[in-house]
Amino acid sequence: IKSFLSPFSLRAPALLRATNFRSEARTDKNALFAWKIRVLEKAKKIKAPKYKHGIVDLAFMKELIRLSVEKDGPLLAQEYLRKHGIKLIIEPHLPKTHLDGAAIFTEKDNPVIGLTLRHDRLDNFWFTLMHELAHIGRHYSQDIELFFDEKLQEKDGIEISEKEKEADDWAEESILPKTKWE
Repeated sequence: IKSFLSPFSLRAPALLRATNFRSEARTDKNALFAWKIRVLEKAKKIKAPKYKHGIVDLAFMKELIRLSVEKDGPLLAQEYLRKHGIKLIIEPHLPKTHLDGAAIFTEKDNPVIGLTLRHDRLDNFWFTLMHELAHIGRHYSQDIELFFDEKLQEKDGIEISEKEKEADDWAEESILPKTKWE
């Protein structure tokens, strides 16, 4: 196990001050940690240029969302992000997690987005991708290493953090601007 964990942070997720969880109480935090390690293991194998901080904004996200109309849009999105220094990894969620995605900022030169495709629908893929990308655009370099996002809706009276609201707002705006909705 030590050789498996050695390239990665050995701190348990519950002890990470720099982790933002949007999850349910029943979630197994150790399973989230194992999932993160697997995503980072896959990300290490991907060569990408250094990410230029500040490149992800609403215009960038709107450009990316245009790929959603293409038959192979998710694959094109993955390549588009890689060319801009962002690694997109698909890894199924583990039991006792209800994970949709995560933005991971522990790689020195490249933010990583992990998606589970737990809900195997294109609308979920694109919204979750835009949500995690918004975390990169809004929260990269803010002393946060990781965002685990299990829920995309406020439910059961659980309050959503300001950072999660910001990511949701940017995701929604990138997909369907309020001016067009109105």
